[in-house]
Amino acid sequence: LPPCKKGGILRGCLDALRVQSYPADLLEIIVANNCPREPISFAAEYPTITFIDEAKPGSYAARNAALAMASGEIIAFTDADCTPDTHWIEHAVAALQSGVDVVAGHVELYFHSNKLNAAECYEKAFAFRQDQNAQQGRSVTANMVTWKKCFDQIGLFDDSLMSGGDSKWSKAASGAGLRLEYVSGAVVNHPARSSVSGLLIKAKRVAGGLVKPSLKGYLQGGLLFVMSVLPPLNVIAQIVPLGHLSLLEKLKACWVGFLIKRHFMVSKARLLFGLDKPERV
Repeated sequence: LPPCKKGGILRGCLDALRVQSYPADLLEIIVANNCPREPISFAAEYPTITFIDEAKPGSYAARNAALAMASGEIIAFTDADCTPDTHWIEHAVAALQSGVDVVAGHVELYFHSNKLNAAECYEKAFAFRQDQNAQQGRSVTANMVTWKKCFDQIGLFDDSLMSGGDSKWSKAASGAGLRLEYVSGAVVNHPARSSVSGLLIKAKRVAGGLVKPSLKGYLQGGLLFVMSVLPPLNVIAQIVPLGHLSLLEKLKACWVGFLIKRHFMVSKARLLFGLDKPERV
């Protein structure tokens, strides 16, 4: 698991993992707490689960720490705010045993109300499209299952990244000839982000690639500031044909798309100018 979320969110994930249809004696569950100054107070309630601390910031540092502890042949990743389906591991393992090297499992988005706000409309349009990810040879670690030996071949996640490390690793795996496939039956449920501020925080994190101030960076940063005021035509082009969104939901999603594009570009520009540093926010 990547950096833990405290309280009920993590409990929901752990409870779902404890009732998997896959044999319990073959499961090893490791929680990597990426904020050691906040211990998991209820860890003793889960005596069969291993809890470890990883102080280096970033979900990929936490995942690598858990990988180092894992003893099994198969590694399954999910996020602490996900609720895996009862048959998640069973279906993923079946796919691996059929010849797949990396499973990009389905991430089912759920909402807390039938009346979606603007952020939820954007999430409905774009979040966790694992079928499309797999077509591009990549997967998110909210639901990725693979053989441990694949990490011996490809290497660990790049723990210098605050975002995109899962995409980088899975694309490297696909590029090396490993078979990555979308498996619709391997399901984890993920709550939609319900606030625009939450989406903007994600945009800032995604923008936080490793960039260093330079003359070229300053020119790129200036261009990004100019482009930040333009409408996100590529996002609008993707939203308009979506049949599962109403017209109002499409309008809301387009508006949020503009806010995210602007925030992403301004964040990236600030990084290029050396005004900010990449960080997990």
